[in-house]
Amino acid sequence: FMRNSAAELKDKSLALQLRVTTMETEATVTVEFTNGKKDSFTIQKGEVRTYSIEEDERAYAYATTEQVAEEKGVHVYANRPISVYACNYMHETYDATLVLPTVALGNEYVLQTYSEDAFATEFSVVATHDDTKLYITPSQLTTGGNAADETFSIILDKGEVYSVRSKEPKDFSGSKILSEQHPVAVFSGNVYAAIPEVPGASMDHIFEQSVPLRYWGQKFAVTAAEHSNYNIFRVTAVYDNTIVTVNGEEK
Repeated sequence: FMRNSAAELKDKSLALQLRVTTMETEATVTVEFTNGKKDSFTIQKGEVRTYSIEEDERAYAYATTEQVAEEKGVHVYANRPISVYACNYMHETYDATLVLPTVALGNEYVLQTYSEDAFATEFSVVATHDDTKLYITPSQLTTGGNAADETFSIILDKGEVYSVRSKEPKDFSGSKILSEQHPVAVFSGNVYAAIPEVPGASMDHIFEQSVPLRYWGQKFAVTAAEHSNYNIFRVTAVYDNTIVTVNGEEK
C-alpha cells in the first residue's frame, strides 16, 4: 500500500483493506505478513469478504519510507482461484486497485501516473523472490536524489517493497522498471491529486497496479464516464515515432 495523502501509520482514519471473492463453490484464503502473522478464512461462491489490516500490521503493509527496502509485501493465496482488490482509505481520500495474480506479473514495466501542482507522484515495487535485481530509470528527479532518465539498480528479497516518490509534483509517466530475472509487482499513482485539476476540486489518492509491458497492445476500446462534461484518456508510448489514432483520426 502506497502513501495516501499525509497519512501516517497511527492515523485513526487510515484503513487498509483487501476485498476477496471467488466463483468457486468455496475457497480458503490466507493473508500473510512479513512479520510471520497469518490469517485464514473461507469464502463461498459470489461472496465478497472484506479483510481489514489491523493497526499492528500496518507497519508491515503501508509504505512510509522512500528508496529503502522495507518488509511490507502482503502475500495473499488460496486453494481455489480468487479475485483480490486492495483498498487504501483515509478520511476524504480513497482509491482501490485490482491485484494481479503472481502468474500475471512481469519483468519489465513502463509507468503511467498523473501529475498536478501540489503532491508528488509515486510508485512501489514488490519482490516475489529473493535476490531480485532491479534497474530503475525514473522520468523525474526522485526524493532520493536520482536524476531523471538515469538508471540505478537495487536488490530486493521476497516480500520487500521499494517505494519511490518524485522530488517535485511532477509526472513519473515513462519511468522504466526492469527486473533482471524474477517477476515483480509494481504499483503507481499519486499521493493526492485532483483530476481534473480545477480550483476548489476534491482530491483523492491514486493507487493502481501497473500492467507488465508484455501485456501492452495496439488496439483498445474505451468507454466514457456517465454524468461528466469530458473524460481524460492518457496514452503512453513504449517506442519513438508511435502514431496514435482515435476513431480513425491521427492525434
